[in-house]
Amino acid sequence: MFEPGDPARTGRVAFWDPAGGTPPASPGVEPGEADLVVPDEEASPSGPCRSCA
Repeated sequence: MFEPGDPARTGRVAFWDPAGGTPPASPGVEPGEADLVVPDEEASPSGPCRSCA
């Protein structure tokens, strides 16, 4: 996911592991946190989210 910043050069890329793992450390990068909203498979009118599996 891209997290825009102001000014634009401060934007960041966030990685997410649906299995709950932690991405490997990257030199010179401070880890952070971001809120993530995922579809509720039961509430989705078209069924499970295939891209989330």
